[in-house]
Amino acid sequence: MRYEPPRGWASLPLKRFLSGNDSGTWGDDPTGHGDTLVLRSTEQTADGRWCISDPAPRSLDPKERIRTRLRKGDLIITKSSGSPTHIGKTTLVEGPLAEAGYAFGNFMQRLRTRRALVPKFLWYVMQADMVRQQIPLVSTTTTGLANLNGTVLGSLVVLVPPHEEQSAIVDFLDRETEKIDELIEKQNRLVTLLRERRRVWHTSVLSHDSG
Repeated sequence: MRYEPPRGWASLPLKRFLSGNDSGTWGDDPTGHGDTLVLRSTEQTADGRWCISDPAPRSLDPKERIRTRLRKGDLIITKSSGSPTHIGKTTLVEGPLAEAGYAFGNFMQRLRTRRALVPKFLWYVMQADMVRQQIPLVSTTTTGLANLNGTVLGSLVVLVPPHEEQSAIVDFLDRETEKIDELIEKQNRLVTLLRERRRVWHTSVLSHDSG
């Protein structure tokens, strides 16, 4: 049976919603003067978050520095990886990160959306099974690495509702994700507390037995 999207929703190749689809850079070895910090795919987590601890300083020519500078709303995709978990992982440029002047590396691809597509809605879409299951099918393999490129990423089929619905969905998912994150944090604190109590209990028992 053919799937029909809800009224007003579009099921189309991603390229129809993009204003930019660009590869990253690696530049030259740093000189210590006017170097640019370049983010790498290792600073993206598998669940689509940033974990930036040691960005690489690189020497970029002025045009390349301007071309690869990240701005708010950019989506950065890992396009080469030996791990099926990491190929296609996608992070969103928001907040202070957009003002930091970072560039992005050559194993990454940057997508910029047209006004019809809310960047964070696309970020949620890129985490969804509908897209994740397409990645192994469209990637190519060389020397043990799975590879994507701009053409392949543009061919991914995405399901997009009207703009207002996108924003409403993002707000809902943000609220629910925040609740889940809070529950995880509480659980982690509880586990830490229980481990500490167990350690104290063992120490007390050992002390009593030795006495």
